[in-house]
Amino acid sequence: MSELSVNGRARIVELPEIREDERGAMAVAVCGEQVPFVVRRSFIIFDVPAGITRGKHAHHRCEQFLICMAGALDLEATDANGTASFQLLGPTQGLYVPTLTWLSIKPAEAGTVVLVLASDDYDKADYIRDWPSFEALIAGGCR
Repeated sequence: MSELSVNGRARIVELPEIREDERGAMAVAVCGEQVPFVVRRSFIIFDVPAGITRGKHAHHRCEQFLICMAGALDLEATDANGTASFQLLGPTQGLYVPTLTWLSIKPAEAGTVVLVLASDDYDKADYIRDWPSFEALIAGGCR
């Protein structure tokens, strides 16, 4: 597994690409290898209008792994170590997002499709949607 870590937490993970013949290519994401958790839920983000930013929240317990299935994606991740910017340009990369990481997601082009793998089922109480509350939480050293 090839990883690039900018702020020591959220990081790009290169997904193995298999291209055996003229039938095309396949990218692989294995739980416990490229995806560092067992997937409990997945969802797809698509048809996001130009200029709209998604995400803009953090999770207490849920980890996420984002794969840009089509198009391109600009992301910004903030945690107790600071803020890092990332770009996903296709399905052979994923972004691992650990707990207590504020994530903003912005499609860089029309037609962008994002697959999100999550470590937990949906739980409204797990979301931190208020930026000042998030800042106070990470400033207090809660990890």
